[in-house]
Amino acid sequence: MVFISNAARKVAVRRQAAGRGEPVVWDYHVVLIGGRKVWDPDSTLGLPVDVDLWIRESFLPLVPGFEPRFRIVDAATYRSTFASDRSHMLDRNGKPLKPAPDWPTIGKGMNLMEFVDLEQSFVGKIADLESLARLTDPRL
Repeated sequence: MVFISNAARKVAVRRQAAGRGEPVVWDYHVVLIGGRKVWDPDSTLGLPVDVDLWIRESFLPLVPGFEPRFRIVDAATYRSTFASDRSHMLDRNGKPLKPAPDWPTIGKGMNLMEFVDLEQSFVGKIADLESLARLTDPRL
């Protein structure tokens, strides 16, 4: 899994369905990268898509102040560590902001924001855009 955010929690991502042709500013975004393929269910590029195409079309040219950083977490660590009770989907009064997905919650408790916080040490590797491209290139 790859968590995308930055210190300001404002990342510009292009080619997202919600953007209708304009970049979307996410507080965080999550995609799956396996080999040289990316599964980004919010992307208009299709599933899966080549990682180089996804990087180029989603982030370049960079929007100053909205540059992405990435937490790359291997599948085994993600499965054994991640937990979401969906509390981030509730307003201050505990009312759902949007309908919850049909599938059950994951794990016990809530540590989603630990994955999103790229300023703190946690699991996985932290990368900028250039490093992500190198880390996902099996030729290097």
